Amino acid sequence: MNRKGFTLVEVIAVVAIIGFLAIITIPAISRLSAGNNSKTVETFEKTLKNSAKAYINVTNQTITSTPQNITCTTLQGAGYIKQCTVRGYNCNNPYVEVRADSDRTKSYIYTVHGNCTKA
Repeated sequence: MNRKGFTLVEVIAVVAIIGFLAIITIPAISRLSAGNNSKTVETFEKTLKNSAKAYINVTNQTITSTPQNITCTTLQGAGYIKQCTVRGYNCNNPYVEVRADSDRTKSYIYTVHGNCTKA
């Protein structure tokens, strides 16, 4: 008796193992993906902040305690940032609010207003 192939029990066992592994891994992968999306927005906001710092330094603007807004469009037009969008998010007019620190030591406070919501 020279039979080749798998028995029905062996095939069912393999399908059950693959199904069990899928049940475990799919939620883990989706959690990782959700975490990466929030990191994408954080990275975009850091890029806006650093671009605004460079823009202020190069243009030698005087910043007072009155907030000054630097829009993403301004930074993009000046060549400091490539795009004002984040994949998978709707960002409505992102900008950086810059104002002088209260002790007047020529240090600035940068606040990013990304207004990004999940698309």
